Amino acid sequence: DEGQVWYASSGNEGIDGIEFNVTLPSNRSIVVSARLNITILPPASEGLRRDPDASLRVTVKEKSAGIIDAESLRYLSSHAEIFYVVTRAPQAGKIVSEKNQS
Repeated sequence: DEGQVWYASSGNEGIDGIEFNVTLPSNRSIVVSARLNITILPPASEGLRRDPDASLRVTVKEKSAGIIDAESLRYLSSHAEIFYVVTRAPQAGKIVSEKNQS
């Protein structure tokens, strides 16, 4: 609570994190361990940048499906279209494609 800790990326895209303990100054015997996950994104290319208000998170209930759409991903572009490509499959679920049938 007295300062800031800066994280400097080594330049590798992916997931990183730090583990830390939280204690009370009045009672050091109370210790809670926690982890802060850090998502490392590639540098923004010209004309494409992440919306600063985007969290890049989607919540899905167990045994249910959730929708991942452009609003969930929230990238901004000066171009008319943005294409998203899944580069790694989820570990605990699966990608399901639903096509509208007319």
